[in-house]
This record gives sequence, structure tokens and C-alpha cells, in this order.
Amino acid sequence: MNPSSVPLHSRPASSMDRRFDVSNDATKLHAVSATVYTRTATYQPLDDNAWSLSDGKRLFDFVSASIGFVLFLPLMILIGLLVAVSSTGPIFFRQKRMGRWGTLFTIYKFRTMVADAENGPCITVQGDCRITRVGSLLRKFKLDELPQFVNVIKGDMSFIGPRPKLPHHESLHMPFRPGITGAATLAFRCEEELLRHIPVYELDLFYARTIKPLKAKLDWEYMQRATWWTDLGLLWCTTTACLTSQSAPAPVPMPVLEFPEHR
Repeated sequence: MNPSSVPLHSRPASSMDRRFDVSNDATKLHAVSATVYTRTATYQPLDDNAWSLSDGKRLFDFVSASIGFVLFLPLMILIGLLVAVSSTGPIFFRQKRMGRWGTLFTIYKFRTMVADAENGPCITVQGDCRITRVGSLLRKFKLDELPQFVNVIKGDMSFIGPRPKLPHHESLHMPFRPGITGAATLAFRCEEELLRHIPVYELDLFYARTIKPLKAKLDWEYMQRATWWTDLGLLWCTTTACLTSQSAPAPVPMPVLEFPEHR
């Protein structure tokens, strides 16, 4: 199965009867009369010797990010120039995110939206009018994430881990660093396209009650069993998914979501 997307299945249904199932029976979400009910999620603590918490992982991140920053510096300079001349606003997008053990840090990205985009919705969907022409290309190939090499070098982030959330969206105080990519990031690589199927008035609720728990479950389960080799596999799958339409075998089980047809 292609790890770069979440399989979508449309079926006729009324807004009073919806069901979102994933491949693992431990997580099932039901919506009745526009109210979503979820089972309480419990997560097993990570072993103290887990790779996700190890000094070896931090050393790997620091060395790899330092090398990557030097190698990609010419490309980042070019991208910065394109962002600067293509639209009004700063080159970099900076935002406070929640890191390890709830610590706040500033995440860096190339700006892909118009300067006042933060005044709009927090959730971005495919075709969002706030995305610039250059930004659309950067987001397609995930090139807007390249400045996060700096976050990894500083120790705010790792290469592999759950994506860092906004403070009001993060309910877990993770014992590990958030990542540039991760199990859920790969599974939901086409998230903006997926969310396009959801009506605007239901978008926030759907994301908070459906997408967010699925991502948390995928990421936590992966981080519990992660090794150096599986991290390399995830990096390879992510690179393949970003650069081509073909992807390597998925390293994590893929959820299957069902959507009603909206008329």
C-alpha cells in the first residue's frame, strides 16, 4: 500500500450516520447527530532504554542535520530569494510550537502563504487561497521544512517524531522530541487533500476528534518500537514519497477513513 496517502472511500450517507474506521480495532470513532464519540486512548510509557529517548538518536540527529544544512544551504538560499521576490512578507515563517515535555520553542519554515495568513483558519486544505504560487510548489515537495535543520541542530526537534503542535492543540507532554517527519506525517502526507472532503463548518471538529487521535496513536506506537534502522526506513519512505509518485512499502499500518458524500 502506498504510504504517502491515506486511502479514502466515499459512500452515500446522511450526516446523521457516519463511521470512521481504522485498520486497528483499538481505535474506532463514531459520529451520531453530528457528535463524535471516541474511546479513551491510553499509551504505554516508553522504556528508558528506548531508541526514541537515547543519546544515540540525539547524536545521529545532530550530525545528520549539520551535514544536511551544509549540503542544502545553496538550495535554501535560492528558495529564500524566490519567496522574497514572489510575494510581500518575510522569508521565514516562525511560530511557537510544543516540544519535548511541553517545552515551547520557535519552529522555522519558509513562508508559503500570504503575509496575513495567520488571521485565517488554523487548518489548511488543498486549494487554500492563502497559499502563494511559490508556496504551493514548496509544500508539494515539503521544501518549506528545510529550515528545520536548525531546529534539529538546536535540539528542539528530531528527524523522526510526531509533528510539533500548536500549544492549544497538544494534549500530550511527549518524552521525545517532535520530528520533521514521522509515522503519522508519512501516513497523512496528503492531509490537505484529505481535508478538502470535509465541509468547512465541520473541519475543526473532524480534525480534533478524528485526525488528531489517529495521528497520536500512529506516532506513539511507532516511537515505542523505533530503532535506528526503522528511523532510516521512515526517512527513506518520506524522501521517496516527496520526490516521486511511487513510494516504498509503508513502515506503519495505514488507517482507512470513510467519508459521506456531501451534496
